[in-house]
Amino acid sequence: HYAARNAIVASETLADTTGGDTAPQPSPVAPQPAQTAPNAVPEAQSSNIVVLTATKPAWVRIYDANDKVLLEKEMKATESYTVPADANHPQIRTGAADALSITVGGKAVPQLGDGKHTIKNVEISGSALLARVSAAQPAPIPSTIVTH
Repeated sequence: HYAARNAIVASETLADTTGGDTAPQPSPVAPQPAQTAPNAVPEAQSSNIVVLTATKPAWVRIYDANDKVLLEKEMKATESYTVPADANHPQIRTGAADALSITVGGKAVPQLGDGKHTIKNVEISGSALLARVSAAQPAPIPSTIVTH
């Protein structure tokens, strides 16, 4: 027993005196793949990124629910604006809705207007634009069984 105990004490003493100047090294750990829940927030945010691109010159005013102006200018043809993901219910006012191409998460959505009338207070958050797309799609016609 004494020999085994002395060997353990000696190894502990040796470890204490030889490693004093260096920090303990972490044991290598294999990197783990990132795991996300099906409805993870970053994925949801990235899929709802709204980008407005002018197809011809267009004056726009983008503002939030508190009337804080996010963008107010005449956009040049091919100029794009990404609506901040954290904007509080962003809205648009423009007389040239037909001059704006809009994408949500990289997918095109219908124009907000025909350009004949000024639009204002139209929400342009990703969720609001996607809701407009869903509302514009006709409901599927249920199949009917006809009996004679």
